[in-house]
Amino acid sequence: MGIQLGPWLGPMPKEYTTFLRERGLAEADVYPLTIDRGIFLDQRYLQRFAEFLFAVAQAGAQEDVDRAQALIEGMSPAANANFLVRSLDRLLRQHFARAGLAVPDGVLTTGVFPLDSFSGRAVPRQHGVLLLLDTGSLEFLEFCVSLDHMQNPSADQRASRLADAVRAFCQTRQFPSSASLDDIEWRRVKISILHGVNWAEWFVLGHEYAHHALGHLRTANREAHAANRHTFDVVKHTQVAEYEADLWSLCSLIRIADAGAPPSPHAEAFAYVAPFYFLGVLALIERFRAAGGPASQHHPPAVTRIMNLELFLKWWGYNRDGYIWGRLDELFEKTSKALFGTGLEIPATDKRLQKDLAQIIVRTCAAMPRRGSG
Repeated sequence: MGIQLGPWLGPMPKEYTTFLRERGLAEADVYPLTIDRGIFLDQRYLQRFAEFLFAVAQAGAQEDVDRAQALIEGMSPAANANFLVRSLDRLLRQHFARAGLAVPDGVLTTGVFPLDSFSGRAVPRQHGVLLLLDTGSLEFLEFCVSLDHMQNPSADQRASRLADAVRAFCQTRQFPSSASLDDIEWRRVKISILHGVNWAEWFVLGHEYAHHALGHLRTANREAHAANRHTFDVVKHTQVAEYEADLWSLCSLIRIADAGAPPSPHAEAFAYVAPFYFLGVLALIERFRAAGGPASQHHPPAVTRIMNLELFLKWWGYNRDGYIWGRLDELFEKTSKALFGTGLEIPATDKRLQKDLAQIIVRTCAAMPRRGSG
């Protein structure tokens, strides 16, 4: 049993534990099968939680780190992921408020569940919706961000590690762990990894919040979703709604960065790169499973979602080379070639998609000025 987290978060919310209990599950039953479960005893992994908990912005405050580690070491492996996602959600709500963004109503709580889709799902409940993130998705994002920030081994070797992780997930539902990244100079790069992972995970949470903020829940249908031998109702959205949610989430992160919440000299860069860690991994998983096809009839392919966000950023004054496609582009391209023999093959721009994107921008970002405007 995990320890209580006191005033920061308290015990797991009843709505989430009830959802699990209705399916004959306990919290420990929904945690991922990692390649190396020793990650939960790894001091670097524990330090990740410690630094997140205390929002350590730079090396130091060792007494806080030690106190947080003592707290976290008493937690069960299952509690770690849910503790992290709830902490992320709480901080994201605080950042929304600081940036002058209204927190969308209707979200009861968040938690992990093996959705078999590497994404999030809004599950209708009696008094609102429960947001579920695919089991292991947070760990996968941490693994990907860590690889992106590594200087050694070589780019080809880093891509080989990511390819192995994608293959293991698609074939056996195993997830990578940061414990396999033994050659990271942890003290030197830990803050970049910490911020990079947090922003990437905020994009995923923000995407689900966007469906509420944009009114998608009022018009969306409920459909049965089968995962982990369990069936439950989820909210399904149109492909246009998915594009809108991507864009709303990215724009929200940009506004949060502009508002200095959280304070970081590189917040803007983290905000711009955030969607592409998730969508890049998703694109690799989709292609491995279905030769590049969409994850479902409701979600557009991840490569098209990447293209749409790139078009928006270009429209807003950023180009490919300026905000992301350096090391990260190389990592995904080399990983794709290791798995399939070719790159990710992001679709080329066409006029119809440009027109659709323009309409989406008007609907979701009308109040946001273009970069460089007064």
